[in-house]
Amino acid sequence: MIWDNQVAADSFPKLKSLFVGKCNKVVTVVPAFVLGQLLCLESLEANACGSLEVVFEIRPLNSKDGPQVALLLKKLMVSKLPKLKCVWKKELHHQVKFQCLHSISVFECKSLTSLFPASIAKDLVQLEELEINGCGIVELIEKEEGLAPKFDFPKLTSLKLKHLTELMCIYTETHALHWPTLKTLQVYGCNKLEIFALQPENEMLLHKRPLFLIEKVRPEIICVCFDGEYLK
Repeated sequence: MIWDNQVAADSFPKLKSLFVGKCNKVVTVVPAFVLGQLLCLESLEANACGSLEVVFEIRPLNSKDGPQVALLLKKLMVSKLPKLKCVWKKELHHQVKFQCLHSISVFECKSLTSLFPASIAKDLVQLEELEINGCGIVELIEKEEGLAPKFDFPKLTSLKLKHLTELMCIYTETHALHWPTLKTLQVYGCNKLEIFALQPENEMLLHKRPLFLIEKVRPEIICVCFDGEYLK
């Protein structure tokens, strides 16, 4: 355990950076009772924690819960976490927003099968860089009932997907995906993922949706594809 569950409500008003490394008994980095106190946290990194399963924990909502907390977190990096099951839980968006995140890096998390709940992905309007390497991810965004499948990343300039051997799609259902400023796209070792496709969206299998349709590819993108047959 990192935090005492009796910690005072105003214990960390100026904490800006949190690093957790080689703590093999830690299961959760930020438990529910600490979430609302880290209002100035800008950088969080978790590395080589053999038992870690969740980065941001939540608690069941009740009538006494106050308004949503808007965190200032700008940079998130998690790596070498073999038992990590989720970074965010689906219900977290009812309690906290991550609208300031600029950079997300996820490396060597083999038990992680998806990165974002749909509710979290919809809030990442400031995200500029996303890199995922060596994880068990099947889809980047996990479906949630009752949410419109429209994802807007207006400031994303760099997307790097490497050694994701199970990755098949961004999102399994029909969806709208918008990243107008994307300039760098690197894909390596993602043999189940289609990057480009020619056929109309209504002719595609739900679990085999490409990153781009040919007619929608922006000329500004620097596309670096090292292996696989990405053009179908």
